Amino acid sequence: MKNIWIMLLLVCGVCAFTACNDDEKTKEPELSDLVTDIKMPEKFMLVGADMEITGKGFEPSVAKLFLEDGEKKRTEVKDAEFTTTGVYFKTPETAGTYSVILSQDEREMVLGEIRVVEPVANVVMPLASVKLGEKVTVKATGLRTTAKIVLEDVENNPVDVEATITSSEVTFNAPSKAGYYTVILSEDGNDDVLGYFSVITKRVSKITQVMKALPMEGDEEEPYSETYSFAFQYADGLMKSIDFFTYEEGTCSFDYSEENKITVLSGGEEYATYTLKNGLVVKHSYDEEDYLWGYDAKGYLTSAGGFSFEIEDATGNLVDVAAAFQFEYGEDENGYSNVNPLGYLLYPLGIYQGNDMLMPYFLDKCGKHASKLPVKFSSDAYGIVGEEFIYTWDNEHKFITGVKFVLGEQEYTVTFEYED
Repeated sequence: MKNIWIMLLLVCGVCAFTACNDDEKTKEPELSDLVTDIKMPEKFMLVGADMEITGKGFEPSVAKLFLEDGEKKRTEVKDAEFTTTGVYFKTPETAGTYSVILSQDEREMVLGEIRVVEPVANVVMPLASVKLGEKVTVKATGLRTTAKIVLEDVENNPVDVEATITSSEVTFNAPSKAGYYTVILSEDGNDDVLGYFSVITKRVSKITQVMKALPMEGDEEEPYSETYSFAFQYADGLMKSIDFFTYEEGTCSFDYSEENKITVLSGGEEYATYTLKNGLVVKHSYDEEDYLWGYDAKGYLTSAGGFSFEIEDATGNLVDVAAAFQFEYGEDENGYSNVNPLGYLLYPLGIYQGNDMLMPYFLDKCGKHASKLPVKFSSDAYGIVGEEFIYTWDNEHKFITGVKFVLGEQEYTVTFEYED
């Protein structure tokens, strides 16, 4: 009996020793042993974007990649492409936070975590210029509540603003300084330009343009003259109608019922439509023709209806239009109103021939503009070198009330009136 117990003890000892050896043979290495020197993206990724994770130790012949969402649902990334130093794949089409899991040699390792977001889209900027301190609302899809809002002025200086962000709307108060501003959604070094808007102190109520032929020596008759005018009416800050007297005469009204579209009506019928993107007119349709408007990365107008615009990078000044007119600038700055005076002057200068081209300027939807005023213009087409713009000002020398210049054989006087 004693021998039997000894034999049983020996058998148990051998079994225990064998079991220990088996455990040592099947023990997996630490997770960090699979891949080292891992580099994950430092910021969030957009849905469906190309993504790269690098490291040392990938084995392309046996490696597989999985994504695990917040509910622990795991999906294999079928299109993952491996090299010995990394893996390349597209992010999921569904926004969320995912663990990235590497499977290799029947072992697994969590490489890291990625945050996938929807792109910002369907941005709707304010339809009109806003006064100092007024509430500004920007609507969009894909807004990130973890981001912050940054404003930049025309010189690209950041402007502090306290904003409330939801997934579909941003609200903040306009700065206390008039000017043109860029609205930026910023997070993790990624900036999304939502759009552009202007902060003004006055609204233009009327523009009158008088063209008078210069008297010729020996003429006894009164020189020919012609008067154009635009009178503006507003409601809740929006331009509601314009009484115009030009080569056409009448009243036009504005329909803002469709997002990112402004329709101008004349006599109850559609006169022109203006398509907006990021708060800027990008296309207008008139007389069954479409005209495109283009902008640079800073929001300055570079083309409109086939005309090109050259902007001086350092100042934002418009220095050339359609290779036909060149402008020189002084130090005087005009206060910000809802109509850029130089934009209007393109009308009597003959760059723009129709009222339809003026509407984006009246609506203040044709991009940033510098505050300085041109003091001279030149034109090879007219044989003009350094013709002066002569301005008149309000009592505080903040807003121009008029500008006079000579073009060819005509003298032009343009006056600006403002709301109280």
